[in-house]
Amino acid sequence: MQAFRTIFDLAPVLALFALGIGLRAAKVLDGGAVAGLRKLVVSLTLPALLFDAFFRLRPDLRNLFLIIAVFISCVLMIYIGRATSRVLRLQSPYAPLMHEGFEAGMLGYALFLGIAGDAKLPFFAACDLGQVLFVFSVLQAQLRRKGRVASESSGAASSRGMALDLLRGFATSPVVIAIAVGLVLGTLLRAFSDGGSILASDFVGAAAAGGGGSGTVGGLGGAGSGDIASMLFASFWHLVALVKALTMPLICFVIGADIELDRDNLAFALRLTLGRMLVLVALAFVVGDLFAMRLLGLPSIYRFAIFVLFLLPPPFVISVFMPADDPKENRRVATTLSLHSLASILAVGVAAVVMAPG
Repeated sequence: MQAFRTIFDLAPVLALFALGIGLRAAKVLDGGAVAGLRKLVVSLTLPALLFDAFFRLRPDLRNLFLIIAVFISCVLMIYIGRATSRVLRLQSPYAPLMHEGFEAGMLGYALFLGIAGDAKLPFFAACDLGQVLFVFSVLQAQLRRKGRVASESSGAASSRGMALDLLRGFATSPVVIAIAVGLVLGTLLRAFSDGGSILASDFVGAAAAGGGGSGTVGGLGGAGSGDIASMLFASFWHLVALVKALTMPLICFVIGADIELDRDNLAFALRLTLGRMLVLVALAFVVGDLFAMRLLGLPSIYRFAIFVLFLLPPPFVISVFMPADDPKENRRVATTLSLHSLASILAVGVAAVVMAPG
């Protein structure tokens, strides 16, 4: 029975992906519209969702060890990706890079939210943080180095410039800002509530009870409901709920409309996808089952969150850093990301049925 419930939980998400494909085929969504929706997700709706999820993430030292384990796993995939690319004869300079990192923002949160629900989203957020740090530092540094045009100034000065660009991009990213503000604000307000602050207690209680959703207003309907500050808090969380609710359907539309399968590159994409996923399933078992559950003693939802994360495709940001004057590699990477996204949706559905996260 649980398997059927999980399938029906995932069905609306799959329908939204299919709708995105249909909207692109019907030319309701063209390239410009898809680009605009993607920018809206990355700049506004996804940061709202991440702010809410990390605000609700309860402090737990075990999460720190989990973050480190995920980061180390991403580092290991650098060397595994190079070896796998040689074994599978993946003749592309971007093949090793497509073994690194995971597309949690534009796919993982939508899948996890559709299967496990909003209340469990902070568990996935805790698992995601390690790979966010990896993508914004190690992976982007490799992408910038690969895409950097050789010039007379490509010495220490250009290395310093690249480091500054990475730091600037990290510090100004809406995703990173949302995560940082959510973590800091949630921690501070919990500390204040322990000290007897009624407003902070209401604020944290509302977020926990309503999940930043429409129930937030009801959650603030207690002692401080007549206070203007309490009503402002309620209004703010209602706004967060409205904005973050757009994330999953918009992401599904964007990914569905972005599916691009070039026949000449399907064999390459299939080899890379299968090779990467086989390695990462084994790694997910080590990190999610042996480390998170058995060693750290975390609840089983963390194991499912790790499996969802490790089954995701490579970060879509890889295509952003590719030179526009190399159409062959662009088509190859686009086909691989599209095929891997479809395979990831299927694999996450199977994992949900087997692990029954609900």
